[in-house]
Amino acid sequence: MGMTDAFMTHIFDSFTRERDSRVDKTEGSGLGMAITKRIVDMMGGRITVRSAEGKGSTFVVYLSLHIEENPACYPALPPLRVLIADDDELMCEYAAQTLDALGIDAECAEDGEDTVRQIISAHDAGQGFDVLILDWKMPGVDGLEVTRQIRARIGEELPILIASSYDWADIKKEALSAGANDFISKPLFKSTICHTLKRLIYAENSPIADKEKKPQYNFGGRRFLLVEDNALNQEIGVELLSQAGAIVECADDGIQGCEKFAQSPPGYYSLILMDVQMPVMNGYEATQKIRALPRADARAVPIIAMTADAFAADIEKARESGMDGHLAKPLDLPLMLQELSKLL
Repeated sequence: MGMTDAFMTHIFDSFTRERDSRVDKTEGSGLGMAITKRIVDMMGGRITVRSAEGKGSTFVVYLSLHIEENPACYPALPPLRVLIADDDELMCEYAAQTLDALGIDAECAEDGEDTVRQIISAHDAGQGFDVLILDWKMPGVDGLEVTRQIRARIGEELPILIASSYDWADIKKEALSAGANDFISKPLFKSTICHTLKRLIYAENSPIADKEKKPQYNFGGRRFLLVEDNALNQEIGVELLSQAGAIVECADDGIQGCEKFAQSPPGYYSLILMDVQMPVMNGYEATQKIRALPRADARAVPIIAMTADAFAADIEKARESGMDGHLAKPLDLPLMLQELSKLL
C-alpha cells in the first residue's frame, strides 16, 4: 500500500512501524526490515527501497555471490532405474537429465494411467523400477490414486516418492495412507534428488516415515489462560492446546488477563500464555501486576511470553518482568508443547 517519504527514512530502524489505520490491527513488532538489512550488511550487500503511497513498495537486494559447482553426491548412489511421472514434459526431461548426471537410468511417464501401465509391465517382466518419483498433481488419475493402484497390484516393494511444490504438511496424511514412502520437493534440483535418494536408499531419517517415537503430551484437566489481542491467534492457540487436552480461556489484553486471574480461585489456572505486544496493557506490565497480587499462586503460576521479538535482550526482559519462559512467534507446536510440559 506504500509508505510516506518521512517514514521511508526509518524503514530499517528497529521497533519502528508506520502509523496507519489500515494496518493498526496487524500484528508486528517493526523488526522484519531491520533484521533483513543486518543480514544483507553482513553478507556485504545493500538494500534499496522505492515507495509511493497508495501504489506500493519495491525492495531490491544486491549481493555478490560466488558461483560454485554442486558438490558430488556422497556416498555415491548405486545403479538405479527410476521412473519419473509428471504431466509437464519439460519437467520430466529436466529431471531425467539430472538423474542421468548422477549416473541413474531414468524414464518418463506422461500421466497417471501411463505410470501404472509402465510400473506393472516392468514388474511382470522381471525388470521392475527401483524408485518411482510421482507428481502429486496430475490430470485424470492423480499421484495419490496412482500410489493406491500400484500398492494394490504389486505390494510394498517399490519405493514411491511424492513430488510436489506444495507444503508437505498439507498432503502428508493422505500420502501416507495411500502408501507413499517419502516426499521430494519441486523443482527437482540435483542436490534435492541426491539427498532424497540417499535418505531412501541408505535408510537415513525420513520425514515421511516418522519411525522415531515422538513425545506425547496430555494436558487433560489443566486450565490455561491465553492472553492475546489477535482473534486469529486466539483461535489457533485454543485449537492447538485443546488437542493436547487443555481447557483454554482467553483474554483480549493485559488488563483483562489480570482481571480474569484475580477473579479466579487459587490454583484455577495451571499456566498463563502471555502475548507481549498488546494494546491497553502489554504482557510485561500484566505479568508484573499478576506477580504483585496478594495470593499464594500469583508467584507460582507459570507465565510464558509469546512474542516475535526473539533476541537475547527480549528474552531477558521477559524474565525480568517475572515470566518463566519465552516462545517465539510464529509458534512452533512441538516446541511449545515441550516448553509447557517442562514448566508443568
